[in-house]
Parts: sequence; structure tokens; C-alpha cells
Amino acid sequence: MIKTYGSGKYDRYLVDVIFLENSKDVSTVIEKGLFLNQVILQKSFADPM
Repeated sequence: MIKTYGSGKYDRYLVDVIFLENSKDVSTVIEKGLFLNQVILQKSFADPM
């Protein structure tokens, strides 16, 4: 699921990407889903700013 917040300094969309493997039910994804950015940080695929 993608939730938008408008655009930022460089006119790029600001969004939250929430996902839950093997689930297509929106209410379940909202309730139990994971934020993609948080998962990326936890797995050290990116450094916090």
C-alpha cells in the first residue's frame, strides 16, 4: 500500500510504503504491515540520515 503526503523540496512525492507478504487485504496490511523504509534500515541496506 502506498500513502502519499504531497511533494518535497525537489518536487518528489513523499510516501509511506507499507507491505505485508502474502496479504492482499488492505485492512490487514494497515493493521499488521511493515514500513518499507524501516525494514531497509533494520537490514542495514541504508544509513539513517
